[in-house]
Amino acid sequence: MANIIIKTNHPYMLASRTYRAENTVVEIGNVQIGGNKVVVMAGPCSVESSQQILNIAEEVKKARATVLRGVFLSRVARHIVSVVWVRMV
Repeated sequence: MANIIIKTNHPYMLASRTYRAENTVVEIGNVQIGGNKVVVMAGPCSVESSQQILNIAEEVKKARATVLRGVFLSRVARHIVSVVWVRMV
């Protein structure tokens, strides 16, 4: 719940180059997203087994993607198991 609401006359102030000229850069490990290099992310919609995420990780690496992405959602196991599988990779 918001404590303060500030009305502005300019939409998209956080994304506007008028208010912030430099790029927003987010770091994931040693990868910079929003910098000068193209970042390719790939991965499953949901993690359903440890073997699945291992196989996908191998293919993502072969494809030279920079980031393995995944959703900590499992249709066959509890969420915490999916987190362990992704961290394992």
